[in-house]
Amino acid sequence: MKVGIIGTGNFARRAPLPAVASSPGVELTAVFDVDAASAANAAETYGAKTVADSRAQLLAMPLDLLFIVSPPYTHAEVLGDVIDAGVPFICEKPAGISSSQVSALAARADARGLLHAVDHEFRYEPRVIRLKQAIDAGYLGKLRLSALTLVGAFAVDPEIDSMRWWSFHYSKPHGGGMLPHYASHLIDLHRHLFGGLEAVAGYTPHLIDAKPQRPNTPGGTPGPMRPIDAEDSAALTARLPGGAPSTIAASFACPCMPSLTWVMHGDRGALIFDGGTGGWVGGATLRGMRLGEAGPVEIEVDDRLPEGIQSGSPYYQELIKRLLQDVRQALGKSQRTGRFATLHDEAAIWKAIETWRAPVST
Repeated sequence: MKVGIIGTGNFARRAPLPAVASSPGVELTAVFDVDAASAANAAETYGAKTVADSRAQLLAMPLDLLFIVSPPYTHAEVLGDVIDAGVPFICEKPAGISSSQVSALAARADARGLLHAVDHEFRYEPRVIRLKQAIDAGYLGKLRLSALTLVGAFAVDPEIDSMRWWSFHYSKPHGGGMLPHYASHLIDLHRHLFGGLEAVAGYTPHLIDAKPQRPNTPGGTPGPMRPIDAEDSAALTARLPGGAPSTIAASFACPCMPSLTWVMHGDRGALIFDGGTGGWVGGATLRGMRLGEAGPVEIEVDDRLPEGIQSGSPYYQELIKRLLQDVRQALGKSQRTGRFATLHDEAAIWKAIETWRAPVST
């Protein structure tokens, strides 16, 4: 499968570029970035055969798939060109900046009969796959309650250079905010595991008011402070299929004790997805308890990831490699479906985010 990548910045180098370059049966054929030096360096580092001089040149190449890793505020224009060129694609999330924008892109891709996927790679996490198997097999019975708490330090960790300075991550008009960039993975998993999610109400403050602009040169004097208008924390309520309530409390502005705890209760059992102080899906344990049985007990996961890649860039690369293989198989099917999320899923996530962000009437 010949793959081209649009966007060779920080996140592309952390996961998509090395994942494509090392995935069996996948060739990193070409790269393009508006920063020509970045594209040339990425091609040399990851073994791309061609550095395209323009997006148009890349789209004219005989590619089987495009992976879009440009900033979210560029996705409408980039995906529009990709769809017009008739190339199947994976788009990094958030795939756009609004539900209406993403829905329109999904309709255009469907009209061309194109496979379209969004990089919600945690659908390929073995513990998530085992969790879905348990839910689908009736472990919970009728769902009664889902409660998730997600805490991270992305916005306040000085070691995360891309978040240290003001960027699109902190601007709603640019597709920024904790919900589309951080919590969207877990919103997607609610829909993936339970078959849907309807947002009810939310409180979505930004508790960090401003960030400095990046210095013009590495190690230089930071630029002036720029205001932030996108949320860094949230308390959300939702309705799941069958009427069960769901709560999500999330922040990426907490410097101590990152954590992920997700508890699901039904009328026949309960499941606990616990990320511990690792604070994310990669270090999670899965436990459960059935009505009338002792517990909770750890639920075995057969398909464990290799040792040493439970977190960090190698972890994300492994999950994206599994996404690529799923897409590769789907391209050979008439229905072109798989485990992957699509633009329709992404539009539903954006619709929920917009409901939660809406001002509350008093």
